[in-house]
This record gives sequence, C-alpha cells and structure tokens, in this order.
Amino acid sequence: MIFPDCKHLGKRLGIEAKLTLGWIASLCSQRRQKTMAIRNFNRRLGKAQRAAAIQMLFGNNNATVATASSNLI
Repeated sequence: MIFPDCKHLGKRLGIEAKLTLGWIASLCSQRRQKTMAIRNFNRRLGKAQRAAAIQMLFGNNNATVATASSNLI
C-alpha cells in the first residue's frame, strides 16, 4: 500500500511513538522512585525502630508485633 504523503505519515507515527514511549518511561520512573523511597526508608530504620513503629501501628499485641517484625526481616 502506498501512502500519498509517506514523509508526513512517518513523522506523525514517529511523534505518536515518542509520546507513547515517554508515557511508559514516566510510569517506570514513578515506580522506580517509589521502590527507592521504600528501600531508603527500610534501610534507615533499625530493627528496634521497626519494632517500635509496628507496635504503634498494631498496638501492644506482642504476637502481632513478633509476626510483623519477622516478616520485615
């Protein structure tokens, strides 16, 4: 199939492809930033701080705190 204006069509498809790839790249970037934020947060928290944070979240139920702490490690 021959298009009457192949040059224009090629430019248009190229622009649409770039827009799509840019959108996908921005999603990946957001996911990467979120993952890095979680990693940095976990790295900064020590074991005792993690346990204290879990106690604050779940109350003083020691079984829940122990289970949650073991899941984090």
